[in-house]
Amino acid sequence: MNYRVFTLTRYWGSAQKDLDQLHHFINQAETYSSHILIGVNASKDLTNFSHFHNEQMGTRAIPVDIVPITPWYGISSPLNILLNRVSSLVKNSPDTIVLIQSPEIRCTSTQVKKLLTYMDLSSCLCIGASLDGHLITTQNQNVPVRGETCPWNTFTLWNWNKLIRTGFLSTADLVQPAGMEEVPVICLQQKLFGGKQMNRAILIKMTDEDILWNNEFEHDTQRRENHLKKLRSKNERTRELMKILQINETVDDIGVEHIIVS
Repeated sequence: MNYRVFTLTRYWGSAQKDLDQLHHFINQAETYSSHILIGVNASKDLTNFSHFHNEQMGTRAIPVDIVPITPWYGISSPLNILLNRVSSLVKNSPDTIVLIQSPEIRCTSTQVKKLLTYMDLSSCLCIGASLDGHLITTQNQNVPVRGETCPWNTFTLWNWNKLIRTGFLSTADLVQPAGMEEVPVICLQQKLFGGKQMNRAILIKMTDEDILWNNEFEHDTQRRENHLKKLRSKNERTRELMKILQINETVDDIGVEHIIVS
């Protein structure tokens, strides 16, 4: 099936290297996207990206929309603003996929197409790529929802028509640090809409060529420390979010499916 892939990312930068990275992301995303939307934290962006866009994006092969977001509150609100923009563009299109991706990800159109072969719009909620920090060791296994086992919006393909039923919940802003916004969506949708078989959350590891995450931040020690703190706390924050939503794993039909492909 040919999908309409809307690739969404969030951005603010402090130096030319951040702008260069975003430019690379756009060039890359053009190869597998129908439309790119970039949510810009206007109050924090020091690279004047909107001006850069106005001067250089007019010749792009696909639409690249810049969405200045002011004020920028938390994790969920900026994402939902971008989803609202997608909604205005697609209406009720049944073939729409939303890819939420960090500018730090390095991937190819071949990898994205391979992930999309596992997308069944009738039963799949999301498909994430296994990244540095994920725990995935066994083929075709259903595992509990944990911070290290579930898809991350660093790179996750979402079934638009399922995602829009809830959007991203503001509960993700209640944990510290804010985030793991994928967990409330997965758990709540599986609880409300027919269990994990009708709302499959899939994490895929590609053994031949992993999708790369440029997350060393060697020139920004504060950002690297924040990144490591988030990685270390993913499981704890997931437990907190499930407690807030009153998710009971012994009763509710929730889980994540792990797949390893070559």
